Amino acid sequence: MEKVEEKQTHDFLAEELLVPNCNKNDTQRIQMFTNHINQAVVLTNGEIPLVFTRFENQIGDVSSSYVQMKEDCDVIKVIARNARRYSVVVQYKESKKVDVIQLTTSTNLTEDYGFKNDIPELEDWESITEIGKNTVLSSSTAYDACMNLKYGVNLKTVYYCNAGMTFEDSIVISESAAKKLTHATVSKYQIPVNSNDLLLNLYGDKDHYLGLPKIGEEIKDGILCGRRRMVNMTMASQLNDEALCKIMSTDSIYYGHGVVDDIFVYCNRDAEDLNDPVYEQLRDIIFRQEAYDEELVKTLDPYRDQGLLTADAAFAYTRAKDSINTDDSPRKKWLSENSFDNMVVEVTVVDERPAMIGSKITNRYGGKGVISVKVPEKKNEDEVPVLIVPDIQMPETENGERAEVCLNSLGVINRINPGALYELEITAIVKQWLDRWRSSDADTKYEKLKELLMSLGYEEYESVNKFIEEHEDQRDEIVNEFFEKGVPIHMPPFFGNIQFEELMDVREALKIEDTKFKGIETPMTFGYMYFIKLRHEPSSKMSVRSCGQINQKGVPNKANRNYRNRLSPYSNTPVRLGEQELANLALINDNKSVFEMLDFHSSNKADREQLISELLQKEPGGNLEVKKGSYSTVKELLKAYFTVLGLRAEPSDIDNSKA
Repeated sequence: MEKVEEKQTHDFLAEELLVPNCNKNDTQRIQMFTNHINQAVVLTNGEIPLVFTRFENQIGDVSSSYVQMKEDCDVIKVIARNARRYSVVVQYKESKKVDVIQLTTSTNLTEDYGFKNDIPELEDWESITEIGKNTVLSSSTAYDACMNLKYGVNLKTVYYCNAGMTFEDSIVISESAAKKLTHATVSKYQIPVNSNDLLLNLYGDKDHYLGLPKIGEEIKDGILCGRRRMVNMTMASQLNDEALCKIMSTDSIYYGHGVVDDIFVYCNRDAEDLNDPVYEQLRDIIFRQEAYDEELVKTLDPYRDQGLLTADAAFAYTRAKDSINTDDSPRKKWLSENSFDNMVVEVTVVDERPAMIGSKITNRYGGKGVISVKVPEKKNEDEVPVLIVPDIQMPETENGERAEVCLNSLGVINRINPGALYELEITAIVKQWLDRWRSSDADTKYEKLKELLMSLGYEEYESVNKFIEEHEDQRDEIVNEFFEKGVPIHMPPFFGNIQFEELMDVREALKIEDTKFKGIETPMTFGYMYFIKLRHEPSSKMSVRSCGQINQKGVPNKANRNYRNRLSPYSNTPVRLGEQELANLALINDNKSVFEMLDFHSSNKADREQLISELLQKEPGGNLEVKKGSYSTVKELLKAYFTVLGLRAEPSDIDNSKA
């Protein structure tokens, strides 16, 4: 009896399906990738991986970050609150149900995390009367037109110790690579404005009062708005036109960077009552909100009576109805009177952030790393380190092409994730083959493309060749696109992927050689690797030490509330000298620095304040002279411990740095 082989499938897996050659890696590193994919940010210009698994599209099928029509429908009306927030009212042709599709240019998920959306321009809807089934109306930048997941970028990579900076987890990238790794943050600001508050006129002039940037306008000088609370004794001096354009020390300042994407005002008062000029901008926004709600209710009313509204449309109708005054019911209040007595302004800000020093990136094999500083050769003592390596300082091939990423050569050995080398080798073969035949005629290019695909994957050759034959009139255009953008290679995660011996046979058959770089004696493998960017940003780690209130341990109290509420440009979480810092200082026998750091930064409030004062007043190049106070929490604690033991601590004149 002939033995029937059981077909191997990938149905039992999840995130690992996105990892080509997954079975060649340490399981713990693959498990790390499953955590990383959940921490990945949505890149503004993501790409499909050049080595893919064919499961990228399945991720898109179950995503909620795009809006796709489930059936053909007629467009009833488009109702806009502003150019970046509008709703499309449609009626499905088959079910006759009426739906409301809300489209926005950005989506906030949590904290500052979110993504930008690609939606049609508002003017485009003037000529649209029907929408076909499967039409995508809105999509985050994480998907292409076929709903393939674009969660990273392909970067030209080499394993090379660039100026000694690729040690441990450090990664050196070029400026162009940093720009490719740009992602959008979407922040929501909640600004309460009580009856005795007003927003400063920081964005207007004497004729137009603007307390906030306009929608689509960029925040100036890192300040979104300023809020002033009126005090009777100083009201006259605080309300003149000149004073309202300047920030005072008692004002509450909201800090931020980026472009204002939306402004929504939660207000219990009628817009007509906000007749003071300082409310001009907010009053106009409220009018547009009310007009939007009224138009939505008016449009949906006939279909609601017929029971034709979908669940989403019914929710949108109820929310709009509660927000307007009608003959049968007054509008509901947005918020409880106990929590505020005027309004709350919600501002959505979108900021583009490229990769920077301290950003964490990773490949698909758990090969995470932190972008490190590249220190240039010093021409003088005042030269500072370069934050991101300029392209010109990256390794250059003999034909003038620059690497975009330099990785630690020992990383694969330490992490046991050779799958990364397979990806780099496959893309290096494709890259060198395309470069070799790039200047050939159209027929030669077509034949060489088929030869390449036959070598790396017969199934892919069949599908690509079939597609080109079906579009024979566009053959040259399709082939040229492969040569310009690269040839994606299918490599399954577990079953049916290429083996080491097969890869070496392909190299030999296609006569592929390692790439020679200028100034580097040993040729190296030079190809593409797919990198994703994680949420960990250096800005969230930056902090300054509070020199105010201290607790019983002599440590400044944590006060992150202002930072979380955007009222401070940085976190003032206390920074302590921990055991790792102490250990490093002890290893270099720098005991004096340890004691001074503990005195100034951990124990005595007076010493810390004196140190800050001296730093602010010190002349450039002058010496810093700080006299230590007599009281120290650390000293008092030591005395208490020694007393229990029957000992006494006496001051010492020994210089610990020479001990």
